[in-house]
Amino acid sequence: MTIVSDVCDNMLLNDKLDADALAGSPLAINGMKLLRYALDNDGITLTKSGAFNRKCVAWATEEFQWPRYTPDYLYLVNKVLNEDDFLPLGVLHDLLMAARLLRKYKGKALLRKTAQDILGNHGALQTALFETYFTRFDFTNFERFVIPVDYSDHRHFLGVVDNRLHDWTPVIEFAGWCLPIYADERHGYGRREDMIFFVLGRSVRPLKWLGLIEEKETGTRHPRLDEIEIRKTALFNKFIRFVDIRPVTAYTQ
Repeated sequence: MTIVSDVCDNMLLNDKLDADALAGSPLAINGMKLLRYALDNDGITLTKSGAFNRKCVAWATEEFQWPRYTPDYLYLVNKVLNEDDFLPLGVLHDLLMAARLLRKYKGKALLRKTAQDILGNHGALQTALFETYFTRFDFTNFERFVIPVDYSDHRHFLGVVDNRLHDWTPVIEFAGWCLPIYADERHGYGRREDMIFFVLGRSVRPLKWLGLIEEKETGTRHPRLDEIEIRKTALFNKFIRFVDIRPVTAYTQ
């Protein structure tokens, strides 16, 4: 464990994990593939809106093999895919930009020197993506509507995962540990449901895509909220460690 996280100063991140150890992190594995693609193709051509072009999207659709985002599913509705049709690619695009690993120049996304230095180092990429996701990523770009939750705290969410997700846990219960979803009855069920979706988008999805929690298969692609169960993976404790930083005081009688 070598990196003190920007999320909180009592959390250490292991940036020395290799590709085999991070096989369960779609973001680290496929993020590295995307950086190499940008290197091999002299950058990634961008559309007028700033998205990756269709050639890159088609390549990523086949190459990533992202859980639940298979080519068969993605091409079910659209014969030609744009970045907006492949959610993980859009998130990864924004993450790499926010992490200052890619930059836009003359209609292309190009590798920064920091990205060139990180090529082949999956542990360093996992750490950069984790830090970016929970400190300076704009989640609202990927939410259908803004859910105002002023008291959300990634540090608290991660602590709940570390301490309480040792076994399969209903996501509604997890959300209740993260936010006071039942505290304000004035908002009724609709407000509570919004807050559960907030936790799903701001905590569960990022941690799943980083390989730090997993979701129990239900046999359906879009399970109901009360059907979703999650637990932390073995990778969580290999990658994250919380330490006690309280000052030691001398005992006096």
